[in-house]
Amino acid sequence: MQQTLAETLLVQTDANHGLDAIACADRQGGGLVLTGEKALVTAEYVVNHRHYTRPVLVDRGRYAGRRRKFACEPFDNNWISRQRRLELAAVMPDAGYVAEGDTAGLESILTRVRSLGDDAIAPLGLHLSWLDINRGLTTLIEQVEAAGVPIAIALEHPKDPLGPHYAFDGLMSLLAQPTPVIMLRCDVSAIGTLCFGALAAAIGTTTGLRHIYPLPKPGSNGGGGQAKTAAIVRGCLAYASLDKIDQAVQADPDNMLWVCECPWCNGRTMQWLGSAPDPESAAYHHSLETMYHIRNNILSGVVTPAERQRSWIAQCDSAMFQFLDLDSITYRWEPPAALENWAARATHQITLRPTP
Repeated sequence: MQQTLAETLLVQTDANHGLDAIACADRQGGGLVLTGEKALVTAEYVVNHRHYTRPVLVDRGRYAGRRRKFACEPFDNNWISRQRRLELAAVMPDAGYVAEGDTAGLESILTRVRSLGDDAIAPLGLHLSWLDINRGLTTLIEQVEAAGVPIAIALEHPKDPLGPHYAFDGLMSLLAQPTPVIMLRCDVSAIGTLCFGALAAAIGTTTGLRHIYPLPKPGSNGGGGQAKTAAIVRGCLAYASLDKIDQAVQADPDNMLWVCECPWCNGRTMQWLGSAPDPESAAYHHSLETMYHIRNNILSGVVTPAERQRSWIAQCDSAMFQFLDLDSITYRWEPPAALENWAARATHQITLRPTP
């Protein structure tokens, strides 16, 4: 399992759009995380009829949403056995959400996954307090080390789970441990986690698949409307809505930041994405191609873990300067908090995970 998934950048997509992701994820270093109740049905089709040979994981996502299950609730044995029949990259049971302070639930998931055998991964949909050194981090690391099973974590936050300093630092501590960690529901930070010790990482194709939304407060309707279509701006290492990109290009048309050489953009400015026949599809494919290009530039070749980390941090540092320039020309181009945290690693001691 670990050899199959090592350094893989997975595309995490809703099961209904799994076939759309194959073209992007069918490459060396690529793979799929099919998400939702229909994930196994799509996986069966992808493996048996499309003959997709890259790593495939299925994430039922029971830890997310308004009707989420909680950590102590039982696994579905049929969900597990069907994964084994398909010989997927690993078995991920349909574990529930690990709420703040739910040590019993955390231990329950890890213990039950350990009993499943060497091909199983413990999916942990975590309240962000589990990455706080003053709250749950020590317990999380102790429990994970005691169980001795690989984990796949998804983090809960309204916007950016790696924005809070404590969460970012906690994740760095977790990745420094010997237990294999797969990052689910990431954005551009997926590549950073690969550089800092994650076994594999998944970039979500929609906003809702880049983190776990918290439950709405009582009396609230959940807030927010339909998310705008967004695309990755390569030089900024961040997503921006197509509307925002269009406005920025108009304000600063000569900036080479907007020129993209990915196979979909083919040297055009990113403004074209908003006027494409299917803007959502164009942004989707551009973003994934861009992510794989960044991943391959950093991880390909014979380089040490320290060199990979320095390369990623240098790119994040460069992206921060791009945001400073943009903010003086356009309105409200502020860097994501997670990007600021990655760039700040340049001034901190890098803790390396032992090389296998």
